[in-house]
Amino acid sequence: MKRSFLAGVALASVIGAAGAAQAAVIVAPVSVSVTSGGTVGSFWTVDNVIDQSGLTRTYIPGVTDFDAFVAEPNRHSGVLNTEWFSHRDSRSAQLTFDFGQEVTLYKLAIWDENNSSQQSMSISTPALGLIRSFAPRENSGSPYPGGEVFEFRPITTRYLTLDITGCGTKPQFNSVDYCGLGEIIFADGSGVAAVPEPATWALMIGGFGMAGAMLRRRQRLALA
Repeated sequence: MKRSFLAGVALASVIGAAGAAQAAVIVAPVSVSVTSGGTVGSFWTVDNVIDQSGLTRTYIPGVTDFDAFVAEPNRHSGVLNTEWFSHRDSRSAQLTFDFGQEVTLYKLAIWDENNSSQQSMSISTPALGLIRSFAPRENSGSPYPGGEVFEFRPITTRYLTLDITGCGTKPQFNSVDYCGLGEIIFADGSGVAAVPEPATWALMIGGFGMAGAMLRRRQRLALA
């Protein structure tokens, strides 16, 4: 019974450590560029998606807690000089974020533009390729509500690419033929424990079994 209890405590400790999610601060890119799709005009430059210009609340990079910030009633105005739009007749676009140095990220929040109706987005890095694809919620009206959070496995990179596709393809927005984005923020993932793969779990559980067997063998030898 004691051996089973100790093994259970050890396994619970490993599971707890693997699943623990520490508070994560907001990590801000130092710049962002349009690598495909262009910009429709001087009022809709891509810098607007990282400069907090449309948000009702602002954050301090490296200080403000990501989850607490997203949980606040934080709307986006959607007015001039607060969003980015691609060229007219662009059904897809690509943005590249430069963090200035290698950072570890594991989730992001998007304040999606309320008219361009992009159907899907994906993030990738030069070294790791595709990380995750997702479909953002289509906002209606302006201002539009708080950021929508998407989580992914922790990645370490300096550059992150956001691909946007299917812009202006929803029936209710047939007259809109461009991509757009209000704001995007990222969460520091350096303190997030990675969840072991199934094969790793099997090795750990097998290790506990072997440890128990060795303990029982030693006890039998001691009693002989």
